Amino acid sequence: MAMPVDDPAATAVIEWIRPEAGGNRTGPPDWPVAAEIVFPWEVMRHYHPEHIDMNWGTTVIIDPIDLITAYVWESKLDFIAHYAVLPLLEADRQVAIHRGGKRIVAVSRIKEVLGPADASQPSPLPRPGQPPVSPPDQTREIIAAATINWLSSKTGGLDHPPTTSAFTVIASFFGGSFWPTPRDVVETDLRHQVIIEMIEPVSALEPVSRVRLHFLSGAHRLTRLRPGDQFHLERDGRMIAVARFDDAPAQLIRGE
Repeated sequence: MAMPVDDPAATAVIEWIRPEAGGNRTGPPDWPVAAEIVFPWEVMRHYHPEHIDMNWGTTVIIDPIDLITAYVWESKLDFIAHYAVLPLLEADRQVAIHRGGKRIVAVSRIKEVLGPADASQPSPLPRPGQPPVSPPDQTREIIAAATINWLSSKTGGLDHPPTTSAFTVIASFFGGSFWPTPRDVVETDLRHQVIIEMIEPVSALEPVSRVRLHFLSGAHRLTRLRPGDQFHLERDGRMIAVARFDDAPAQLIRGE
């Protein structure tokens, strides 16, 4: 257990991912707790040159202020690299919390930055653009079953989990050691259009659904991924869900 946070760098709302979607097997941890966080580069506005084209992470100490629910906490945050992290923080920014190097266990939305007034000024460097979505491939389709943990609006997710039988979003697989992406995959292979077909919709008690995924954008390399590998879903540039494959993605050749 970590030490309590007396001089926080920021406050944030943290949503712990349910075990069935790849979160901690025993649910949210005891607190205060130290965990690893990662700043996805494609949503960075303030960054340093060494952060480009990679995920940059550090250790965060989480000390709850209010337990909104068992899985959603309002918390004080402090960082081992306190002054190095402050320029990367801004209100409403999403941050992923992970354990074990390749497992997303929570998503956080920064509520307020509490560091020095000049610490969060923008870097003079321009923000990198998002990698493009691969163009549709009319001959191949990758299908897989997955469990999805929909984020609440408090952490940047949708106001209400989707109830329609099928809809389209972007599935994103980051490079580097955190997200389980094949080493030779290039940037344009990391974001894919996907149709989500509901198998078991969200219940009244849990924001978790089981779905069948239809990847439509040249995603044949995703067949290298395995059951249990994670990715996240985006809409309008926001992370709206964390998902885990229930089975290995398989390629379907249309017309066969």
